[in-house]
Amino acid sequence: MELNEDFNDELLARFFLDTTSAEDKIALEEWINFSPENALLYEDIEKIKKDLQLLEKIEEVDSVAGLKRIKQLIRKRNRPRNVFKILRNIAATLFFPLLIYSAFHSFSSPKKIDFSALTEVVVPNGVRSKITLPDGSTVWLNSGSKLQYPVNFDEKTRNVKLIGEAFFEVKKNPSWPFKVEMGKIGVVVKGTSFSCMAYPEEKIIETTVLTGRVGMTAKGKTEKEFEILMPNSQVTYNKDNNTYVKKVVDASRYIAWRNGKLVFNDEPFAQVVRKINYWFNVKIEIQDKELLDYKYKATFENESLYQILELLKMTAPIQYRFIKAKVNKDGEVNHDTIIIFKRKKGAA
Repeated sequence: MELNEDFNDELLARFFLDTTSAEDKIALEEWINFSPENALLYEDIEKIKKDLQLLEKIEEVDSVAGLKRIKQLIRKRNRPRNVFKILRNIAATLFFPLLIYSAFHSFSSPKKIDFSALTEVVVPNGVRSKITLPDGSTVWLNSGSKLQYPVNFDEKTRNVKLIGEAFFEVKKNPSWPFKVEMGKIGVVVKGTSFSCMAYPEEKIIETTVLTGRVGMTAKGKTEKEFEILMPNSQVTYNKDNNTYVKKVVDASRYIAWRNGKLVFNDEPFAQVVRKINYWFNVKIEIQDKELLDYKYKATFENESLYQILELLKMTAPIQYRFIKAKVNKDGEVNHDTIIIFKRKKGAA
């Protein structure tokens, strides 16, 4: 199904983001009436947009970054045969966090509160999101993260499961503990603000406290609390050897991503690469493993990917090259790939 020559691809992005002007609406109507194929495609677009009404629970989406990626995708696709797959790809993976809602209703007692119904929020790479939980607590989710929580918290505890990175501001209630599960490690609080980082590909799980008091728990035969954290305290748990380290940090640097800042806290290059991958939705490959020994401490706020790579070059002997993303025959878009290798002596 082909788009006609007069169709403005960026109009599609504005349509999804509800930022169309009066002129846009006229142009869209003209495009719909251009051919029966366009009318059918518009029906598909409408269906996708209606499905995304589930996202009303998500209060903040980085729509500016999302729109930028949509434009990049549209320019790269060079009119693929299956336009609908491109639309689905945009809707599902680029600028909207996915809200997956699974409810198990009891038809025999519809008035009974169902504590087994779960909501799952998935935030793709390159996007950050803010949500409000059923108890009024607020959660910021970083790129590449997933949070699962009940539609209704039970009367004893407020349990959530995290994969990725999140910052929590928990509504205070001393008699209603709030628990975050991250595999074998968890935290329990009664009202505080803290961040957790638990990406599955990372060997560490990290918890940093901004305000209040946080209890660290470990799963075993019984769940037990093994450490108490106060403001500006951090615990780093190593999944490989089942050990942990507690230290004092500047907590504000570990939650700066919430305000659009990309911060490296004297981190090894492998972790720097992981953050860049998530932040810009790219894929970085390191050819020379000795580069992994380098550590970086820096803060970036409005810099582009190119600017960050150039600044990293100033402090380490690295060079890089881009491989632009391509659209395959199924209409799916690969990531931009960046190959990083050791700079030869004497090379610029």
